[in-house]
Amino acid sequence: DNVSLVPEAVINAITEQIEDEDRIFNHVFHTGLNFEVAGTSTSEGAAKGHVRGKTKQEEAVEVAKRVLVPADLYKLMKLDHSMVKINGGVSSSAIVRYILREMPRRLFDTIDQAILVGGVASDSEESGETAFTALMPIIADVAAKGTYGNEYTPVAGDTARAFISKAASRVLSGYDRTLITTEDKLTDLENSLNGSFPVFPNGIDKNDPRINGIRRIITPRWLTAAMLGDYENGIVVDLPSYHTVGDDSAERMTGYDLDTNKYVWELVACIGGGLVNKDSAIGIKAQES
Repeated sequence: DNVSLVPEAVINAITEQIEDEDRIFNHVFHTGLNFEVAGTSTSEGAAKGHVRGKTKQEEAVEVAKRVLVPADLYKLMKLDHSMVKINGGVSSSAIVRYILREMPRRLFDTIDQAILVGGVASDSEESGETAFTALMPIIADVAAKGTYGNEYTPVAGDTARAFISKAASRVLSGYDRTLITTEDKLTDLENSLNGSFPVFPNGIDKNDPRINGIRRIITPRWLTAAMLGDYENGIVVDLPSYHTVGDDSAERMTGYDLDTNKYVWELVACIGGGLVNKDSAIGIKAQES
C-alpha cells in the first residue's frame, strides 16, 4: 500500500521543476513533435520593388537544415529494502523523500546542462560512456561561429551593462533574449561601477534586469566558469529558438527488484533538441584590456 504513494510524490516534484522560472528547459520551445527537420534561411536578400512591365528578379535561397531526434535521458536510483525499512518505510522514510525530491531536480539539471554546454554522458555496454548528443549544446553553435551562433568580445571601457546589451543586439532571431551566466558573474554585475557610481544601485531582479535587450537572467546552480570556457561573461540566447522534440516532461517508473531486494525509482525523458533559427545565440568573451 505504501508503494502506491510514491508516484504522487514524484509528480509533485516534477511539477515544481517544470514551474521553476530559473530553469532553461522551461523557456525553450517544445514542439510537441516526435522529431523535426528544421530549416532556416541563410540568405540576407531584402524585398524588391517591382517596375511594371519588367521581369521580377529571382532570389536563390540557401537553407541550413537540422534534424532533431529524441533519445532517452534518465535518472535511476535504488535503495536497499533494509535501509528503507529501518528508516520508517516507503511512505515516511526521510531518505525516500530525499530521493523523490532530488530525482526530478537532477534530471532537469542534466537536461539544462545538455542544452547549454553539453558534457552529458550516455552509458554504453560496449564502449563505456559516450556523449549524449540528442540535445545539441548552444555553446557548440556559439563556438562554431556559423549559422546559429557567434561570439562577442567587449571593447575596453564599456561597463558590463553596456557590453551585455551590445552582445544582445547581435542576437537577431527574436527579442526573447536570456543572459545565462554564473552566480559569481551575476554578483560582479550587481556590484559593477560606472566611474564611482553603481550601475545597479538597487541590485538586479533576474526576471526584470533593466538591461536593454535582455528579458531575463538565469544562473543555473550547476554552471561553472570552466563549463563556459572562453565565454566567461555568459551567453545571450533567444531560448524560443531552441526547439525540443519528444517529452515535455518525464515518465516516472517505480518497482521492486526481488533479486536484489531493492526499491527502484526511475525518471526518463525521451528528448532531443537544438537551435533552429539563424543568429540565435552570442557568447560573451573576456573584455579587451
